[in-house]
Amino acid sequence: MDRMHPDVRARYRVLQQEADFALWRAREGNHEMRSRLQAALRNEGPAPADPELQELRRLEADAEAKYRELRDFLRAEFERVPVA
Repeated sequence: MDRMHPDVRARYRVLQQEADFALWRAREGNHEMRSRLQAALRNEGPAPADPELQELRRLEADAEAKYRELRDFLRAEFERVPVA
């Protein structure tokens, strides 16, 4: 990564941070839903409502899209620049 052009390095870091944050949000959402489902099974609270589950699916789809964008960016860079 030291030989990367500064613009390419900056774009890589932005994509990586966006992907990491999206994944963190999806993981937090999964943890929250799992906790609420377990509580509902113990009759200690309501199960997550459908809109909440849809929001979780949206977070997961966003994380997948961000990582796909990062992967495609890296693939394009490796194809463009010969690896020595």
